[in-house]
Amino acid sequence: FVILATLVIASTTVRTVVGPISQLEKRANVILTGDLGDLRIGTRGPSDLMAVHGALDDLTESLQRIERQAEALASGQLSDRVFDKAAPGQLGASLQASVGRLRELTRSLEHQASHDGLTGLPNRSAVLSALDDFLTGEASRRRPVSVIMIDLDDFKQLNDALGHRVGDELLCHTADRLRDLSPDGIVGRLAGDEFMIIVQGSTMTMAAQRLGERVLDSLTRPFATSIGIIGLNASIGIAS
Repeated sequence: FVILATLVIASTTVRTVVGPISQLEKRANVILTGDLGDLRIGTRGPSDLMAVHGALDDLTESLQRIERQAEALASGQLSDRVFDKAAPGQLGASLQASVGRLRELTRSLEHQASHDGLTGLPNRSAVLSALDDFLTGEASRRRPVSVIMIDLDDFKQLNDALGHRVGDELLCHTADRLRDLSPDGIVGRLAGDEFMIIVQGSTMTMAAQRLGERVLDSLTRPFATSIGIIGLNASIGIAS
């Protein structure tokens, strides 16, 4: 009887240990193949083996997060919520750093695509797109606008005579004054010495005329440049 009981206990012990070990081996082999599906399985066994299964659960979850983040990164989905939580370890930190750098680069490229490189104002494409939205876009974005076109008189001759560096200074000073005059409008540089201001609102005709007068007054005041004080004249047109 003692021998039989010993054999039963031994058999039970072997099943209790060998089963979980076999499952551990199976899970490890599946992970090695890169198949990170649902590897959580219910099992029983000694506490030490259960602790190993728990560690494999955590490892699988981390690898799954890294896999999802890598897929989002490869497809350019930098705003995906999968990046809200970093995967653990150096690999997770590297992924987060890469995403941060790519997001910064994307913002920079988007800004460069829609802004003038010299003055920092919205460029021709951006201001015309905004104007098109106000006039013909979705109903929620449509609104009455007035447009002020500004052209610096004889700027090309001045630029040729004084040099492009001074010409660039004058364009930047012009941009600054236009921004200050119309903080609530859209001020853009169309090309060369041509600028545009879009004034939004339902009764903008008189306001645009008053703003146009202030623009002319401001741009006829001399500019301080690296070679001294220089005066300009400007012409404007207003459409409402």
